[in-house]
Amino acid sequence: MSLPKTFKALFPSLPIGSLPKVQQVPLTLPGKDQILVKMEYATINPVDEYIMLGYNKYLPQDPHPVGTEGSGTVVAIGTDLKVSHKVGDRVHVTGFGSMADYYLAKSEDCSPIKNNLTFEEASSHYINPATVYYMGVRAERGGHKAAVHTAGSSSLGKMLIRYFKLKGIKLINVVRRDEVIEELKKEGADYVLN
Repeated sequence: MSLPKTFKALFPSLPIGSLPKVQQVPLTLPGKDQILVKMEYATINPVDEYIMLGYNKYLPQDPHPVGTEGSGTVVAIGTDLKVSHKVGDRVHVTGFGSMADYYLAKSEDCSPIKNNLTFEEASSHYINPATVYYMGVRAERGGHKAAVHTAGSSSLGKMLIRYFKLKGIKLINVVRRDEVIEELKKEGADYVLN
């Protein structure tokens, strides 16, 4: 596969609150302990929304592309990888800059996509599951029999429904549209409120 000299990436805009911009940037080939991933999907988490709007305190440096996780295919490999990857591997990536055509990652910031997960399903492999687990632990430790959340129809919301059902804790799912109520009930939601 021949690689392009440049690629598109989404960058936050200034002043704060303005819309982000797609920019063409030079492609860097992987070096020591790096792999290059052709991105297929990138999630939009709350931290990504803040970064897109120019609240860059979360970023390691400026300018830096938006995005904190996603999925794609390994297209090039550097040297001395700490975690083994090969060209053609389907991977989930975690780190800043995933909303781009290509993502240059440390080998340990990528994990293989297992089973038959699609790129879309694998793109939210870290942040949402960690949030679900944390919320479940908090509910269990508090001895709560129920919890309420306001992200009912999101990917996070659907993960919460499954996890809380597994733990035997009732979940009240708040949504903003009547059309998603039935969909969430099919997911196993105990209560759905618009």
